[in-house]
Amino acid sequence: MAMPIRIWVLVLLCAIAALAYVHRVALGVSESSIRADLGLSTEDTGQINFAFFLIYAFCQIPAGMLVDRLGPRKSLAIFGLTGAITMAAGAFGGFTGLMSSRLAMGVAQAGLFPAAIAALARWFPLSQRGRASGFLTASMSLGGAVGAYITGQMLGVTTWQNIFVILAIPGILWAIGFFVWYRDTPAEHWQVSTAERELLAREASVSSGGTRQPTPWMTLLQSRLFYGIIGQQFFRAMANAFYLVWLATFLQNAYGMSKEAAGQWTSVPLLGVVLGALIGGAVSDAVMIRTGNRRLARSGVAIVSLVIGVGCFLSAMAIADAMTALMVITLAALLTSLSNACAYTVTVDAGGPFVGSLFATMNMTGNFGAAAFAIILPKWVGWLNNDWHMVLLLVGGLYLLGALCWLAIDPRKTVLE
Repeated sequence: MAMPIRIWVLVLLCAIAALAYVHRVALGVSESSIRADLGLSTEDTGQINFAFFLIYAFCQIPAGMLVDRLGPRKSLAIFGLTGAITMAAGAFGGFTGLMSSRLAMGVAQAGLFPAAIAALARWFPLSQRGRASGFLTASMSLGGAVGAYITGQMLGVTTWQNIFVILAIPGILWAIGFFVWYRDTPAEHWQVSTAERELLAREASVSSGGTRQPTPWMTLLQSRLFYGIIGQQFFRAMANAFYLVWLATFLQNAYGMSKEAAGQWTSVPLLGVVLGALIGGAVSDAVMIRTGNRRLARSGVAIVSLVIGVGCFLSAMAIADAMTALMVITLAALLTSLSNACAYTVTVDAGGPFVGSLFATMNMTGNFGAAAFAIILPKWVGWLNNDWHMVLLLVGGLYLLGALCWLAIDPRKTVLE
């Protein structure tokens, strides 16, 4: 039996999501080589990274609105091609060229994920969106891990400029191939079987993306559902920044690990995040199939997993042994990450024809939350006499606030109702 075309669509979406994170981490892994080659300071490279995330956040909503107007096929091809070309362009022009390329990449990647979610909305029935979202979110973390490893290996045999050009090639090929093969709806695709077309038509909810109507922001701003969606993302993204930015420092200060050991063990909770995203999507869809209750399948799964994960964080605070505490933190990372797929899926369920704009707003809010965490954590530790174990209380508290926001989310309605 041939694989359903929607599975191939998901494979392509996961591929570009992974490539986007490969392109992101390449700069960080190459940072010391770039500084030495261009005569830059750590402040200079820090400015480049800050510029990327800032423009990435601010361009989310305009890019999402563009996705809603153009549809996923044109949007993904444009954003994917632009992101890859700007990756290669960063190899030329010194500091100015590198800064310009990262700014352009921030704009391109701002539209990439709203477009991917809009494509998922068109190609997956309600009963399968959780798993599809889980694979999409997991592919981002996997792309970051694989990209870091590949870049590190290549630095031993070639220059960072060559690496940037080499890593751009798959993205260029992907954009061309995707535009040629993909279609915005199953009805337009020549390879979709009658059975798959009927399934998607039968289980589809509302039209998602591709509308030429302006986004009704005044209606969205009056929706409790809208604020619940962006609120949970804000607090969860703040807490998630702990794994990516501060975990290694936490292990050194709280448990006396060496820099080398802390760096190695940081990957373990990140693996928990990947597994949590995959498992969360499957659990959400299983609840959806068994009960037919969309609120229970999305909000219910998210709330339960977040609350139990908070309990694990609080338990880890009382554990003196570093390895035992790390395993409990990894379990907490897995449990809280069950909500990742729920968050992506609920934008599909509730976005109506404005999925791109809703997802972009949610993602933008999350990026602002992650940026805020970088400022809040050092102050938090200072207020508590440099007791780094209390960082777990902060992280757990943020996840709990995210769980409370889920109480306002009922995906049986759309943000327009």
